[in-house]
Amino acid sequence: VMAKLYLTNGELRDIEPKSKREGFTLQELYDAIQCDLVQHVVFSDKECFLCDEEGFLKPNPIRNKKANEYITSVCGDDWDVCGNVIVCKIEEFK
Repeated sequence: VMAKLYLTNGELRDIEPKSKREGFTLQELYDAIQCDLVQHVVFSDKECFLCDEEGFLKPNPIRNKKANEYITSVCGDDWDVCGNVIVCKIEEFK
């Protein structure tokens, strides 16, 4: 199963780390999410999401509706994240 990249325009892409054994590097995350500081949140026993730690601090933050809906549907808690979001298995990020 590949990780999912939720873009703010509603697009959903499959992505995977260059090294499946090592998982995503920080540089891969910075490039995909387009941010300078990555936030890592475990939201289920199998999945985590990675997003822009400073997403709400940027001018005109864009809420990621699809990512928020998915994360909320899995964990039951309301989430509100901005910017591009990666959802992956916990072992894909080390």
